[in-house]
Amino acid sequence: MQHLHTKGSFYLPIKGAFIIKKILFSFQLFLKEVLNFVVRNHLFIKNISTSFR
Repeated sequence: MQHLHTKGSFYLPIKGAFIIKKILFSFQLFLKEVLNFVVRNHLFIKNISTSFR
């Protein structure tokens, strides 16, 4: 019974760490997409503003 408890408490942090890693990875991808979008839009807006001047 004691062995089962230690195995469970050992497995839980690993699962938690895996979930956190997954969330961080998806968040990183999301941030990268947002950054790319902002940079592209910034260049686009810059081109429009310079062409209107």
